[in-house]
Amino acid sequence: MKLIKTLLADDHTVVREGLRALLLADGGIDVVGQAHNGREAVELVAKHHPDVAVHEVMAGNSFYSPQISKRLRDHYQKPDRIGGLMIKKATGLTSRELEVIQLVAEGHANKQVAAGLNISIKTVEKHRQHLMDKLNIHDTAGLTRYAIAQGIIESSVQVTIV
Repeated sequence: MKLIKTLLADDHTVVREGLRALLLADGGIDVVGQAHNGREAVELVAKHHPDVAVHEVMAGNSFYSPQISKRLRDHYQKPDRIGGLMIKKATGLTSRELEVIQLVAEGHANKQVAAGLNISIKTVEKHRQHLMDKLNIHDTAGLTRYAIAQGIIESSVQVTIV
């Protein structure tokens, strides 16, 4: 029997190791790599070419945990939200601009954005300036508000009016 090649991605080492132990205990699954973020996962997928993470997916079925299913359902049922695939078209931003605005709005410094996207700091600065010019926004807070309003990132701030 051929082992099913999987790759684990989670920012918590304990979670990855726990999942790894569960998958290896199955006997039919091999964990070919582990990533601590999405970008690393993409690189490792290109390198190791895993099959999947679970038997259901290997059989051609889709699988989402109940929590993820609920979040997806809620996300796409809200009329005021823009679905993930529609953001680029709705905002008129390029894929790279979307990546930059997301990272900037999440609070990453230019140096971190540059390292994460494998581009120079000068290129990040040019992208930021182009975004600000294109959107007529004059500061990072404005970019962040725009990213939240367009559904590029979600606000984790809960406002309570008393």
